[in-house]
Amino acid sequence: MKPLHITMIQMDIVKGDFDANCRTIEKLLQQATQPPDLLMLPEMWSVGFDYRRMKHHGKALSKTLSFLNHLACHYHTVVMGGSIPEAKGDRLFNTTYVLNPDGTTQDRYRKMHLVSQRHLEEKTFNRGNRIPLFQATDVSFGVANCYDIMFPETTRGIAQQGAQLVAVPAQYSSPFFDQWMTLLKARAMENQVFVAAVNRVGANYFGHSCVISPTGKMLYEANDQEQLIEFTIDSGQVEKKRAIRHHARQINEMALMKWVYPQNFIGVGGLVERDGRFLMVRQNYGRIKGYWLLPGGHLDKGEAPEVGAAREIMEETSVRTRALELLALRNLRVNGVVDSYQVYRMKDLGGEPVPDGFENTEAAFLSPDEIFNEKPVTHLAKAIVRKVLSGDKDGLQLQTDFVKHSEDYQLYL
Repeated sequence: MKPLHITMIQMDIVKGDFDANCRTIEKLLQQATQPPDLLMLPEMWSVGFDYRRMKHHGKALSKTLSFLNHLACHYHTVVMGGSIPEAKGDRLFNTTYVLNPDGTTQDRYRKMHLVSQRHLEEKTFNRGNRIPLFQATDVSFGVANCYDIMFPETTRGIAQQGAQLVAVPAQYSSPFFDQWMTLLKARAMENQVFVAAVNRVGANYFGHSCVISPTGKMLYEANDQEQLIEFTIDSGQVEKKRAIRHHARQINEMALMKWVYPQNFIGVGGLVERDGRFLMVRQNYGRIKGYWLLPGGHLDKGEAPEVGAAREIMEETSVRTRALELLALRNLRVNGVVDSYQVYRMKDLGGEPVPDGFENTEAAFLSPDEIFNEKPVTHLAKAIVRKVLSGDKDGLQLQTDFVKHSEDYQLYL
């Protein structure tokens, strides 16, 4: 990977005065000694936290984006546009736009963590819920906006997607200087990424924008004055450090989800019948690698089970379906966490089975003889097919033969 030239604008921000803030950026950019690959602005650079008029500023989004477009095209660089107020209907977001060198928008990140406890930020803005990945030359990066760095999940989510850099626009104020330095170093070290953080200056703001290595070493630290910052990173250092010891691969994800961030696991599957044969896939990993089972997977957050079942079948086999009725339900409850697997009878809407090549190596409609006598098929899949072939319409009944892991693990057919 080639070096990435980063330019950061550490500036004071005039509350509510968009034109004055644009002039400051233009003035500081005149000091540049080389073309940037990535231009970074601080949080709310356009108008500051002008809460009384924030809705008005949010509705002027096109004007603000026009200026960012100008910067991208004029300097032919990727612009990480700090953050700006963005109105979406009756909602407001603290949003970071990232623009390509031709002025087009790559994507946007809406700040997820808003300062609360009687603070106006949480009362004014809505929370974002997505962590996108951006590109500058051949370097992948994500954005953590100011208060986001207090929450390690944000930068972990960026790093887990393969980013080499975390860009941090901020308005960190004077009482929190030690917090700023400690958190930025920790986020870089624990994720083995570069961190480039650009903070504002002025009354009650300390600046000290910085660049930190994947080992947590301070590579550059500004003072508390308005200035243009230029720094070059070698993103190849990220992979070199991870080759020695990759921190993220040491995470016990099952323990993390069950004990640190307890949540329910909802899995879905679907039984698709065509001409007396049943759609199956051959598993490509885990304890049942090589076995045939019903296609399915885990729900996306907020997704209805019936919708998720059809989506998973399509993704795994390219067969189009629609859910008709619930056939089977298996639940395991441990310390308040429910692991649920729901299987639906699906209407066949066409399409020839094709394996996805990742989760499964084969996808096919199998005959009952293949399922019960010829192929290595999981007990659970056999039980569900047997239920359908029996013509039993009595609904869900407990099957004690399938209590696998504990007395709380039950299969209903």
